[in-house]
Amino acid sequence: MNVFYVPPLPMIEQVLNEFKSLVLSESGLAEARLDVLKEALINLDSLPPLCLPTANCVEERRFAKEVFEYAVILSIHLGDREKFQRFMSCLKPYYTNLSMSVDELAVVVASFHERCS
Repeated sequence: MNVFYVPPLPMIEQVLNEFKSLVLSESGLAEARLDVLKEALINLDSLPPLCLPTANCVEERRFAKEVFEYAVILSIHLGDREKFQRFMSCLKPYYTNLSMSVDELAVVVASFHERCS
């Protein structure tokens, strides 16, 4: 049984939307929003490595994938290779084990290489 509080998905979605806007505007506040989102992700048992079939697993996995995609974009904006590699590793299961396109992942990698060159 999960003893941690898991906020309702709509509440977490609101934070995700704020995070996405901050990332796209290259705001310094994006990292703080990402910290809030990572705390929320920790409490979702439907995510890797557990991958438990919860009632909201599809929505939770889509949500997590989106968080990690924007975290990758944020790391590109910051020019931080270590964060980029870490978030790419977090994102990989959503494109391989959870039936998502590897082509989308290749686009993210290519944009990082362009930015760091």
